[in-house]
Amino acid sequence: MSGEAYELLAMLMRYVFVALGVVILLRAARQLQKDARAHKKEMKRLPDAGLIGEVVDLDTGKSQPLPREGLMGSGGGCDIRLKRRGVRRRHVLFEFVEGKGLKIKPHFGSKVAMEGVEIKAPAYALHGTNVTLGNAHIRIRLFAGLNVPNPAAFQMDVQPMYGEEEMVYADVPQPFEQVPQAMPVQMPVSRMPWDDAISPDEAVQQPGPQMPGQMAVPALEEEMPEDYVPYASPVVRHRRSERR
Repeated sequence: MSGEAYELLAMLMRYVFVALGVVILLRAARQLQKDARAHKKEMKRLPDAGLIGEVVDLDTGKSQPLPREGLMGSGGGCDIRLKRRGVRRRHVLFEFVEGKGLKIKPHFGSKVAMEGVEIKAPAYALHGTNVTLGNAHIRIRLFAGLNVPNPAAFQMDVQPMYGEEEMVYADVPQPFEQVPQAMPVQMPVSRMPWDDAISPDEAVQQPGPQMPGQMAVPALEEEMPEDYVPYASPVVRHRRSERR
């Protein structure tokens, strides 16, 4: 192949690759527009599609839809926009976690409080949890049927610390702590001197001291009174040999 033909083929391939790139971009833009129209149509048909609840502004009483994840702040690009004093443009990152709740993470040291307790690490908000962002007071309301705990509280996202012997969670009480057992009480044993000891026969004959509420135990052998008369049946009974 001559040099001139090679140069013409190379220039042609450049235009071919450029044309392929333009076609790919046009098809991608067309697909994005198609997906956007389908999403708008689905949102009109199901207004709560992709939402997990709502955020109620306790100062104004207005509510905003709460998506599964997003950003809270005063900026225009935030999913939950709160125009209050002390609220930064990007104040809080949130994400819904199955079985735990709405995970709220302060953005770069922003001031966040849950139920009056200031948090500096990620925490999970549940249905009815009050959250304070700067001077904005909001309440998280989650839809029924979500896999979240029932109490209206929040849980700290505690990271485990691995020790040498076992895994210990910081600032969290162990669920199965060993309950201290009560020490057995040793009753004082009174020792009887050898001179005051009695034989087993005498112990049987002599009744011991009676405790309060204890019935008296009669002795095995009691002396009969002098005027004791044995009981005699008034009916005369004959033996079988006498009857014959």
